[in-house]
Amino acid sequence: MTQALRQAGIAASGHGFRSSFKDWARLHDVDELLSEFALAHVEGSATVAAYARDDLLEKRRSVMQRWANCISG
Repeated sequence: MTQALRQAGIAASGHGFRSSFKDWARLHDVDELLSEFALAHVEGSATVAAYARDDLLEKRRSVMQRWANCISG
């Protein structure tokens, strides 16, 4: 993402996009776990992570489509 932004001459960082998504998710009542998974954040506890085998792909797909609809107008 950083490289694409630089090549496009845009003075921004990938973090800003991630932060915007997180703000949007909170405002639109997206489950905290889903928004964290969408950002590829890992569970801090190794024990909890060991038992969290589902990637929640179908639920994340719905959230990401809503986000895409929002940013594409």
